[in-house]
Amino acid sequence: MFADPYEYEETTIITQVGDANFKATGKVPTKQGWQALFDDHKAEQQEAATLPLVHQGDQVQANLQTPQKETTPPVPFTEGTLITAMKTAGKTLDDEEAQAILKDVQGIGTSATRANVLEALKKRGYLVTEKNKLHVSEAGITLCKAVELEPLLTSPEMTAKWEQALQQISTEERTPDNFLSQIKKFVAKLIADVPTQLTGNAAIKQQINHQQQAQKSAEVFLETPQATVLNKQKFYIVKPKQGEDFTLPKKWSSKTLGKTAIKALVTKGETSKLKGFKSKKGKAFDAKLKLDGHKLSFDFD
Repeated sequence: MFADPYEYEETTIITQVGDANFKATGKVPTKQGWQALFDDHKAEQQEAATLPLVHQGDQVQANLQTPQKETTPPVPFTEGTLITAMKTAGKTLDDEEAQAILKDVQGIGTSATRANVLEALKKRGYLVTEKNKLHVSEAGITLCKAVELEPLLTSPEMTAKWEQALQQISTEERTPDNFLSQIKKFVAKLIADVPTQLTGNAAIKQQINHQQQAQKSAEVFLETPQATVLNKQKFYIVKPKQGEDFTLPKKWSSKTLGKTAIKALVTKGETSKLKGFKSKKGKAFDAKLKLDGHKLSFDFD
């Protein structure tokens, strides 16, 4: 058996003081229902939320106070709270129509794409995770400043307009061709305008150059008289002082190839005997590695 629903009337009062409007919301219970099962603490909370009896047009005495407070930085997002913020992205908009549209479609992205967006931002180095908290990297800050040059790219209102257009297509109030035509014009405008805007913004240009240099430095895995080795996500790129670039794997027959092995291959063309290789059947074995041209192979001698 379940208790009856808790029912109440909600009242909103808008009080105008000069040019400013102040909003107050109160609740008056009409049926306690399941709330009757709880202690008086709930009743005290309800009493505190009850508004005084007023009528439209009443003159009231305003008692304004200016509390002394210190600003604090916002709490960093976790992946969970950022996904929630993406879902509720429209609630801070002044445009009530755009706010309603984004609320209806649950903000930016979909439940199937939001997590993938965060993963892409992390893989590209725009977001970093520290102790379960998300932080924007220097590269991410540079990207944000660059994107700000074209306000429509960061506009939730624009997202709302696109969602509205998709809704109109679903109800046949608009054709897909019309919508795609506008998108193509928008993209063409970005391609034409953004490079010029970036070139003309000295601060952002300097930041981009700094990020590019920092990225190149971070990619350098090894420097030898013969070549520079760059560290990529799944492999190494060897850039010889003379000759063509080639790649080396980070793993070979289940063994991770570290700096010592890569240096030996680049400088001598072969390694000493290494332990920890595994055959396709899972049997462990030892062997040397050698480079034949740019091809890696085992040497069992």
